[in-house]
Amino acid sequence: MLGSLERWGAARLAWAGALTCGLILGCSGEAEVTTELPEGASGSLQGQGVRSDAPASSAEASDGAGPADSTMSEAPPNPIGLSGSAPGGAATDDSAAATAGAGNDEVPDGEHCSAVGDWDPEWVQFEEEVLLLVNENRAQAADCGVDGQFDAAPPLVMDPILRCSARLQSLDMFERNFFDHTNPDGKDPFERMDAAGFKGSGAGENIAVGQTSPEQVMQSWMESDGHCSNVMRSNYTMLGVGYHPGAGGRGLGSNYWTQNFGAPTRNCGRNGCR
Repeated sequence: MLGSLERWGAARLAWAGALTCGLILGCSGEAEVTTELPEGASGSLQGQGVRSDAPASSAEASDGAGPADSTMSEAPPNPIGLSGSAPGGAATDDSAAATAGAGNDEVPDGEHCSAVGDWDPEWVQFEEEVLLLVNENRAQAADCGVDGQFDAAPPLVMDPILRCSARLQSLDMFERNFFDHTNPDGKDPFERMDAAGFKGSGAGENIAVGQTSPEQVMQSWMESDGHCSNVMRSNYTMLGVGYHPGAGGRGLGSNYWTQNFGAPTRNCGRNGCR
């Protein structure tokens, strides 16, 4: 199962399940949500959500997406699973500056990130491999289907704050048995990134569950239009990756993946932003 969501500037998109923004009161901006059910998947609806400020909203569903561990990640049996968010604005401006981790330089020190500061070295290695694969994909043009053609883009760097928020999301999805961009407390990806301390002009999130390796999850994301476009957006300069093995097996409840993308804060003055 996969999902993607994006937000730019101060616009916050409200959505739930497979509803498009146009169906939700209080939405600002437009949202596009797609859902896919992996072949042979069991349990409740498993899907991918994609959000953008594009002028149209739509929802799609398709079956036969392939094995759960090599295509869309699988959602836990109870909740609807939406993964993936795209560019969103955050509110801080020193996200790349905090690099002193809780005993390492992977996530910022402090109470907020303390639960994900002492990460298993094998999980850390998976996160680093995802970053390498993201940059391999960004080094060449990509066809992201309905989201369009993307030129090659500069490489991303691992950002400690975004890595903290991504790890917390993967850990939370496992511990509280949900698969969604919005957690049981009602916090969306952009609120979670804000809480971790990220400030920038744009942010996005891809999530997945079920894939057993960085190669599998990246293949799944790149074969899905919304996730692919998040990976390829040239405005992003930072990435946080959070991997947690969950139950430690295959299929439902195991191998949670989160990507948090970030664009730098724009320098705005009387002559506009640059």
